[in-house]
Amino acid sequence: MKHLLTLLLISFSTLTFGQSLNTVTEIVNLAKIYRGNHGLSGLDDKSNSIFAKYYGTEFETVAKFIEESTKEKNRVIEAEFLSRPDSATLKIFHTIIMVNYNMYESKPDDNEKVAEIFLKKNITVYEQIQQYYGSLFISIINKNRPFDYSNQNWDLDTLGFKDDKEKAVFFLVFIDKLGSQISSFHGAMRGPNWDGIEKYVKLLPKINNKNYYEFDAFYFKDFEMMIYKKDRKFKEYYLPKFYDVLVGHILMMEQKNFDRQEITKFLLTSILSQKQYYDYCNKMDVIDSYLTKKK
Repeated sequence: MKHLLTLLLISFSTLTFGQSLNTVTEIVNLAKIYRGNHGLSGLDDKSNSIFAKYYGTEFETVAKFIEESTKEKNRVIEAEFLSRPDSATLKIFHTIIMVNYNMYESKPDDNEKVAEIFLKKNITVYEQIQQYYGSLFISIINKNRPFDYSNQNWDLDTLGFKDDKEKAVFFLVFIDKLGSQISSFHGAMRGPNWDGIEKYVKLLPKINNKNYYEFDAFYFKDFEMMIYKKDRKFKEYYLPKFYDVLVGHILMMEQKNFDRQEITKFLLTSILSQKQYYDYCNKMDVIDSYLTKKK
């Protein structure tokens, strides 16, 4: 009787805390949930029943993130989700996104096959971080309106990143997803929307207790990774986008007649004045004009 009771307890423990799930099957299932709910529409607060089977498994963390990111007015900027995930979660989520991409192809491959390929493939952690935070910031855009993170400070030293490259990936993906609204206002079809830029820059979070434009920690050799389904160099792809944002910002300050000292401070505290990055800038004519005025 005692032996039977022990077996029952072990069986119960296995069912509730150590469920044996098929990794490939569950990655495809989670990719389908993500695909159907990460846009403007999404899941409600009762969605936890969909994800309950993942609790106590290797999918728990990634399932909680997908569940939260599909909700309106979600909590993805809280430390639980904004902090760097562990390596296993990054690997699983990256594979989910690759399956998600496959689902949008006109002639998709077998989803299970795609999952198997990327689970076995050696992917750089920087690419995995790019995918995770890209999805997090897209969730902010789609789910958390009106946009206002002016009271936020994202201290990259407390988010668990391993090196400066990881921090730079976080930051430049943030610029690509959230900061690019400044570039969109600048390049509007009916002419630059200076009012839009002026309002929007006030809504962005601080990065390391500083304004976003003061971030300049790109002191490393460029490296390759997959960006938007193509192999590209990281700084070569992302830094021009950061420059476009900065140029839109400083031109707005000029158009809105900001104090000359404030404009000069913006110039000198951003990479607009750092020559080592000029090879990545497509707007040198604008920068040169401000450097000339400074002299």
